[in-house]
Amino acid sequence: MDGFAGSLFPDMESKNVAPVARKKTLKEKLAEKEAELQEMNQKYAELQKENEKLKQKAEAFDELLTSESLFPTNIVAKSFGWSAIKLNQYLHDKKIQYKHGDVWVLYQQYANRGYTREMWYNYGRRNDVGKDLHRAHTYWTMKGIMFIRELLKRDGQITD
Repeated sequence: MDGFAGSLFPDMESKNVAPVARKKTLKEKLAEKEAELQEMNQKYAELQKENEKLKQKAEAFDELLTSESLFPTNIVAKSFGWSAIKLNQYLHDKKIQYKHGDVWVLYQQYANRGYTREMWYNYGRRNDVGKDLHRAHTYWTMKGIMFIRELLKRDGQITD
């Protein structure tokens, strides 16, 4: 037999000829496509679960940002492991706030962004004129706290 193949097809003996790839049957192609579809459906289901989790987080974050809660600077500073004095000085050095009397106030560039609110409180009474004494105090909103967090992260003061 070798002699016969050798005489009719002399090139086959000297070269390694790869066998011709067998064509896949329609049934095999269909089975492959079904496996691909099943894999894609599984990935889609995973992405849907992940999307739902992210959606819930985004909604919670939005709710937090629009919250009416206010926080004094010492509480905000403690959340970053700082003192209120250090945080106020940092914000002053960044040209975000300045001190007006006893109260820290945002520069105009930041004043109308919803980062803080000033609240007035009664700290006593002046009996000689019969009037209450009031003082302003600056409180941070969640939006303001997130602003501070981004500043600190950008400056490498905190990691997240």
